[in-house]
Amino acid sequence: MITNETQNLLSLMKTWEGQRRSLRRKRGLSLRRCTRSSSFREFDGN
Repeated sequence: MITNETQNLLSLMKTWEGQRRSLRRKRGLSLRRCTRSSSFREFDGN
């Protein structure tokens, strides 16, 4: 059984991982923006 505390910890870790991924993605997109503005616009729409 998973207690409420461990559930909160798991969700926290998931959100943290998601934030790190989104930050990495944004950094990569900003680097690519100069060369491919059209593809960046597509990603930004999502």
